[in-house]
Amino acid sequence: MLDTRQNYGVPFQLFLLNYGSFVTVNLFSTIKRKIGLLRDIKHLCHILAGFSLYLLYVAWKFGNLNRAGGEFYKIAQLDKKNFARTLAVNFFESPLSLLARDYHFLKANIDRDRISTGVMQEYSDEGLSGYGDTHYDKGGDTLETQQRGLVLPLLEKSLHENKDRLKSVMEVGCGNGDVITHLAGKYPTYDFWGVDFFVGNAQLKHNHIKNLGFIKGYALELLEQNQFKIDIIYGSSTFCVFTPKELVRYLHVMRENNVTEIVLSDPVWYGYVQQRNAQAMSKHIGRSVWFHNYAGYFHEAGYETIDFQFFPYKHPKSVRSDLFIILIRGRVIKT
Repeated sequence: MLDTRQNYGVPFQLFLLNYGSFVTVNLFSTIKRKIGLLRDIKHLCHILAGFSLYLLYVAWKFGNLNRAGGEFYKIAQLDKKNFARTLAVNFFESPLSLLARDYHFLKANIDRDRISTGVMQEYSDEGLSGYGDTHYDKGGDTLETQQRGLVLPLLEKSLHENKDRLKSVMEVGCGNGDVITHLAGKYPTYDFWGVDFFVGNAQLKHNHIKNLGFIKGYALELLEQNQFKIDIIYGSSTFCVFTPKELVRYLHVMRENNVTEIVLSDPVWYGYVQQRNAQAMSKHIGRSVWFHNYAGYFHEAGYETIDFQFFPYKHPKSVRSDLFIILIRGRVIKT
């Protein structure tokens, strides 16, 4: 007589195992969704509570919306964490307050001619994310295909053309130093300097390159102190965080210090289009990011635009469909 246990026992055990795994996975998924929902509800409550507190501020200040908003914005900037700060941060970081947040940033920074409020703190953080990460290429993309690496072909063109007469290069906002290290290895006759508010990761990762050094500090102040001669300055996704007056100040000191060429790469969105004309104008895109029509600013500072590219770009981590990249090179106009 056939022993059915030998024929069907294993499949039945596999069925029970798979069914148990299915139930367990679904149970954990359900719990995870419930926890996520609770977090969303908590976050929404913070937003609504923050918005209510904002309205109370307005009423308390006798309807003075600007002053009340400014005071509430200051609470969100506090280092000390408390309930009021939690409400303020949740309010200003929610879609409901996008316009309010941008309005207060713009109001606080549009007339500044040096680093924007909050930007120095953001880029000085030792837990810096993005380009400052020691191993930024987590997705496996080569440096040339990453957004920060899009500047490389234009920059290498500049280095190749000037190799017999220019000797020093500075990257403003070097992050983890991958881009400038790539260049230093290919062009040993140049001296390269990477400047950022946090260069710990860059120094740790690239301290073996002889013709490369990293400086912690504010590039504008270093240039104004004129402690060393720089021939070529470049930035990748950096100059877009300069306020309009800060950009003017940077270009002025570059011209005064006889910086020969400037190479820039920046993202642009919201339909703003770079023009190769003499109109120096800026628009606030959001948070600490600006659109600058660089050709116009170059012209005013005494630089001619010798290379200009403006093209759509799909960032692998962005859902934006209106993201563009500007690549521009300016050369000093000799008088």
